[in-house]
Amino acid sequence: MDYWRDDTSPLGANPDAYFAKPYSVFTGENNKNYQIPNDRYMQDGSYLRLKNLQLGYTIPKSVTQKVNIANVKIYISGENLLTFTNLMLFDPEQTARGGVGDAKLYPLAKIYSVGLNINF
Repeated sequence: MDYWRDDTSPLGANPDAYFAKPYSVFTGENNKNYQIPNDRYMQDGSYLRLKNLQLGYTIPKSVTQKVNIANVKIYISGENLLTFTNLMLFDPEQTARGGVGDAKLYPLAKIYSVGLNINF
């Protein structure tokens, strides 16, 4: 993660980080990053997504009639194939109710399908 670290950190200093230094809830300092309202972490929520794509091809009847088949269609299908966004850490379609560490925020699964329809 791109968070602020000083020279004493085992990971090395990172003074130009995007995120503030995280504080532990066990030390009693867990609200230091929330004291002053600001727009530092607002992000552009625009996105472009290819949600569903299906391609099919029907074999010409001149070919299928030779083997006593009425028609044959071959198809491929995909869901959640591409997402273009500048958001960090979030899926743009998720609701704002969950936090960054919320276990309910899973990315959308990509699904690929191949099919064959044959009519005699």
